[in-house]
Amino acid sequence: MKSALIVLSALLLCVTTLTAQQFKVEKSDEFDEPAHGWNKLFQLSNGNTFFFQGTDRDGVTISVYDKQRKPAGTKSLATKLWDLGDISDARILGLYEINGEPVLFVNQSNVLYRVRLNPADGSLVNEEELAKDFEGAVAVDPASGCYAVVETGTVPGDRRGQTIKVSHYDANHKKLNESTYPLTGTGYKYVRFSQLTVDGNKSVYLALRGYKGDPFSRSTPFRFVISRLNAGDKAFTSKPLNMKAELEGTENYTECAFNKKLNRVQVITMVKVESTKKALSQKTTDYYATLLICIDAESLNFTAVKPLYGEKISAYAQRHIDKDYSYDGMTSGMRMNDDNTTTILMEEYGNYDKKEFLGAIGISELNDTGAEQAGYAIGKNQVTEGYSPLMEQNKKSRGEYKIHKHVLDNARYMSYDYLITPKGHYVIFNDLPENFKREEDESKRQKMSAITGASAFCFRLNGDNIDRFYLFGEPDSKSSAFCYIDGSDFNKASNTYATVVTEREGHGKNCRVAWVTFE
Repeated sequence: MKSALIVLSALLLCVTTLTAQQFKVEKSDEFDEPAHGWNKLFQLSNGNTFFFQGTDRDGVTISVYDKQRKPAGTKSLATKLWDLGDISDARILGLYEINGEPVLFVNQSNVLYRVRLNPADGSLVNEEELAKDFEGAVAVDPASGCYAVVETGTVPGDRRGQTIKVSHYDANHKKLNESTYPLTGTGYKYVRFSQLTVDGNKSVYLALRGYKGDPFSRSTPFRFVISRLNAGDKAFTSKPLNMKAELEGTENYTECAFNKKLNRVQVITMVKVESTKKALSQKTTDYYATLLICIDAESLNFTAVKPLYGEKISAYAQRHIDKDYSYDGMTSGMRMNDDNTTTILMEEYGNYDKKEFLGAIGISELNDTGAEQAGYAIGKNQVTEGYSPLMEQNKKSRGEYKIHKHVLDNARYMSYDYLITPKGHYVIFNDLPENFKREEDESKRQKMSAITGASAFCFRLNGDNIDRFYLFGEPDSKSSAFCYIDGSDFNKASNTYATVVTEREGHGKNCRVAWVTFE
């Protein structure tokens, strides 16, 4: 990766040991280790847990566990519309609970399908083709089950232009509205879609970028645009973000969410702030910043526009560790919390020599105005090849999953999960036991390039400290227990984290579904 992110300047945090376990762990019976393809756990409001396993050879198998964590049946997904024999060509654009049912949105060969499943046994309720020649996104309002589909296309005669079509549905899958975004009259020659969010059956909000020149040129400035389509309207209401300086950069990571309590749309996006070029090598390095944007839902006025510098992270680290360590992390997610605070998730990332490097975790806690009120960084050093867990984590935060045809590799166990419960904020990741007590001397931290021998760490953010413990018990020289980060699921209502745990004892190992319920 040639770009670097100058969002935060921070250090690695000191941690203290948790003296009392604040969670309970339940486990299923043993099963064979997931080998390749798509492996995803999904917890429903009825207490059942679905375990999806998808491969080109076997299609999609759904194992259901009841609320007592007992097997309730296993069956193959019986679809007639999309090709289960070529599942590696599919992308899961969303897996949601809508009106009590698990609902999959699948894009295969540029066709979008909606697949509804029975919440009791995983049998097929209904499948439907929603769009052909599909490129775009899906977003669901978790409070109401209403959702929207955005289809993007190419303008005939000008491939730099983009058409944008919005379809709005209620929780019963009835289409409430459909409209096409205007190609002219916006004040921009080109408008490109970034992300969307849904406010129940009322409105769909689009985050867009408006360009007066070529949108694919890195030097073309753009304006951030927010647009709203109300359920009873065919016309969009739009407002541009007027800043003193034009923003630059091509399409980058953007996430969009709706805050019902504050009645506002909240967006984080990455923008280019600087470029440097070396005279001899002609190598150009682009520097990006993460921008937090808050928009009033009624007026579409921009109420806050703030670059995220993570000053609290720096201050904390300088108090506890070493004032000379500099943290460079990429944004990987935004969490809207019940108390109207926001959590920004980051991770150090590098890509060179055909390897990918995932470094320290960065967490920034913002108050209801977007001001940083706390910051943390947690050290790790993970190395993998041929797969980007951080880039997939960006998609995972929005419900999107790529079904990989390659053999399951260590990357599926890399990166981290972040959980918020009423009594604590937790970070879960796999690491080597010899790194468990590494705090200040980062130079001695061991690289984790193989998952064998690693164990699941769980860190609880605790004011001016971090409490730490092993999620599945402290390992010894012959044992370890690591979890499947890529396919885990956290149920907010029950404060339960579901994952696949692989337990190693000597040369033997077994896999189980594990449910970790926090107090």
